Amino acid sequence: MPYMIRAITWERSQEPLNISPLRKRKKRMSDGFELSGLEKDLKKATMEEEIRGKRRIFTKILIITFVTLIALVLFGVGGVFILRTVGGRNLKQNVAGQTPKLSSGEGKINTISENGDEWQEDWIEYNGKTYAYNENILTFLVLGVDKDGEAVTSEDFASGGQSDGIFLVVCDPDKKHISCIAVNRDTMVPVKMSGAGLDGSDIIETAQICTQYGFGDGGQDSCLLVKDAVSALFYGLPISGYASIRMTAIPAINDAVGGVSVTIPEDMTKAKSSWKEGSEVTLKGQDAYTFVRWRDRSKYESARMRLLRQKMYLSKVFVQAKDETKENISFPIDLYNSISEYMVTDLSVSEVAYMASEYLGYAFNPDSDMIVLEGETKAGEKYEEFYPDEDKLKELMIEIFYKEVE
Repeated sequence: MPYMIRAITWERSQEPLNISPLRKRKKRMSDGFELSGLEKDLKKATMEEEIRGKRRIFTKILIITFVTLIALVLFGVGGVFILRTVGGRNLKQNVAGQTPKLSSGEGKINTISENGDEWQEDWIEYNGKTYAYNENILTFLVLGVDKDGEAVTSEDFASGGQSDGIFLVVCDPDKKHISCIAVNRDTMVPVKMSGAGLDGSDIIETAQICTQYGFGDGGQDSCLLVKDAVSALFYGLPISGYASIRMTAIPAINDAVGGVSVTIPEDMTKAKSSWKEGSEVTLKGQDAYTFVRWRDRSKYESARMRLLRQKMYLSKVFVQAKDETKENISFPIDLYNSISEYMVTDLSVSEVAYMASEYLGYAFNPDSDMIVLEGETKAGEKYEEFYPDEDKLKELMIEIFYKEVE
């Protein structure tokens, strides 16, 4: 069975036999004594009661066994359907009624039209066409956190680590299509520094988006802070769920899909002597961790170069994970359980089951559906700063999250 079923335990009460306590001392036949009439009656009553007791116990066992077998069969046949139904309903309820707010500002998008009473509040007009947000889309935030070990909450506000990998996985049921948007870790956004004020108050400063995770507790609070920051970056985009995964989990994920073959995109001999640019390698175990996490800090835009490397790696993991799921529908749940100690998520098992069954047949092109935000990297006072191209971002929003109003 691909799913675990908690065993039902029961305990039979030890009821006393309905026999008079006035019993004479039994005499064993080997001692040469005959049983008295009362003793014979008592022995007969005892034997009959024991038989009836055994019948009751046997009947209970039959009933429990029968019910358990029915439950097992029903769960085996309909378990995926039940999980899928519950999970899908929950995910949709999480973002019901929420829409992005693409303002006209200095961009090319208009939120006002001459359509009068027919115009809907959340519609936008772009290049002469009218668009509405596609509320059927579900978007998930996936974070790669630069801390090792199990995912545990931190004791102070700035030791939760940073989210070096920030990805939005977008699932469109209308087009049966999956896209993945990679956000540069150095993207400059308003960062909420929880409790960083001298009086314990919150402070908001413009900083790299990767730092937002560290100003939480390294757990749910950190995830929610990044979720809010990413949502704001995408003009209030509804996010259906999130998962932050510590880098320690990379080897387990990598090996679960059978290892990942890549072409080394840049000179990485500082990380591993054999990793020369253009060489072909199959990543196993700790090598996958190094490939995804390492960057040459002496080079300009090393974070962007690593992001491109992560994009290539994740594209292959996506494809191989889909293939594994086709062979074994419980693969996503098994993987979910195997990395749970390194992960913080608001996704339940039922929601993961829904995603696995629903999105298995969706199209995903590694070359075109892994998208990196366009923009410009500038040298800051201490660190590099990335500024997204606002027009390109809005165009991307319309392309992926909106549909034309006929």
